[in-house]
Amino acid sequence: MMKKTIATLGIILASTVTSQAAIVMGDLAIVGFNSDGTDNFHVLALNEIASGETLLFTDNGWLSSGSFRDNEGTKTYTVGATIAAGSIIVIGVSEGAGTAPSLAASGDQVLIFTGSNASPTFVYGLNDDGGGVWQANATSSNNSALPTGLVNGTTAVAINEIDNAVFDFDNNGAPKTRDQWLAAIGDKDNWIGSNSANQTPSVTSVTVIPESSSAALLGLAGLVLLTRRRK
Repeated sequence: MMKKTIATLGIILASTVTSQAAIVMGDLAIVGFNSDGTDNFHVLALNEIASGETLLFTDNGWLSSGSFRDNEGTKTYTVGATIAAGSIIVIGVSEGAGTAPSLAASGDQVLIFTGSNASPTFVYGLNDDGGGVWQANATSSNNSALPTGLVNGTTAVAINEIDNAVFDFDNNGAPKTRDQWLAAIGDKDNWIGSNSANQTPSVTSVTVIPESSSAALLGLAGLVLLTRRRK
């Protein structure tokens, strides 16, 4: 019976790992950007991102009709070494293939997605055009509707227009679960910035606390293995 239990747990754990292999909405969050000179942005991994995964980044706005507005930059980025949960990486003009987003100081977006331009699956979005809201439509190179599937405040954030901004880790950097990090980053009041100086996150990594279901599952597996060793 114990062997069957362990085998069953092994199957569950294996399927859990497999289900987390592909990048899904909220596995990444944008935590900083600079439109003055460097045109780079910082991305926090809230789940492990496997080597070989492919992401796309663009500053094309999203039309209310359900497609991208054209004529801005889109980069395809293939993950080299596995990115651990909690790591912060920087994406600039030299990373990836394609045309690098050129972020406008008068307001712009950074959208992360998988798939293709014609059929995107969104992972995260940031908008810094206007007063901390997504627009009804992408009517210029500066603005954007909220992309399909994303939720402002969790898997997307709209901050007040500013040239360079970063999530305030100094005051909001305590360990959190994935969902708690998304909620904190999605709150525009937790961002700071400058219209003249580039911004960089004050940390290079953070602690992402496993969600209770995952932690409980791993704990149960450990308990079963420990019990088996004592027999």
